[in-house]
Amino acid sequence: MSHTKHDSGMGQPTDPVSTTDSGMESVTHPCCKHVRELAYFKWQEAGCPACDGVQFWLAAEAEIQAPAAVSEESTNN
Repeated sequence: MSHTKHDSGMGQPTDPVSTTDSGMESVTHPCCKHVRELAYFKWQEAGCPACDGVQFWLAAEAEIQAPAAVSEESTNN
């Protein structure tokens, strides 16, 4: 079962899900629960501004992915 969102323009999936050779889906983004929690804390730290929260979500994703990128670089060198 695939839960993909579609871009209104091209109709291509926008969720970070890919299908492996075995047909199983693999998620390439960090767990949404962790991103959601970190984004919420960042939003609170900013004084709970009235906005859609995209900047906090993106910052949380980047922060969670950063350690993974560093460890990948160290194993490739």
